[in-house]
Amino acid sequence: MSLTISLFTPDTDMNAVVEAKVRPEDEQELQSSRGMGFLQFMETMCNTPEVLADAQVIKNSEGQLIAIGGLVTSADNVGIPWFIATDRIEQHPIETYKIMKAMLAIWKKHTKALLNWVDIRNHRAIRFIDSLGFKWVKGDHCFFFEMGGTYFQAFVMKGDMSNV
Repeated sequence: MSLTISLFTPDTDMNAVVEAKVRPEDEQELQSSRGMGFLQFMETMCNTPEVLADAQVIKNSEGQLIAIGGLVTSADNVGIPWFIATDRIEQHPIETYKIMKAMLAIWKKHTKALLNWVDIRNHRAIRFIDSLGFKWVKGDHCFFFEMGGTYFQAFVMKGDMSNV
């Protein structure tokens, strides 16, 4: 069974989103960081052009959602990558990894750096972030989300525009 990647289009992809079962730790991270679940996040995203512009869906051959992610780029060319996995990702670890490595290669061409934070309880995401080659930001870059009652740790990857 092969995976496909395409731009997220609300008209054609929301059914797959509604039917998807997000991994519990990814749902918990959304609740902790944004105060909303996956479906509410997706509805908000559909009304946020800068997030929607580069949102990508990974689906299996049956059209089921494996994961969704994208890149939001700041005015100073720092990219904020985001990725939410469904429970089906465990069936396709190697294909998903290859897709993410290819996406990172594209994103790095257009950014000084890729930077985001992860819920420290999300061990699967942390292992995935490690395997993709991100570095963990040391020092005071671990912060507490009052709303979610947990800590988040920053991770970063140098972009190809880092000397700009």
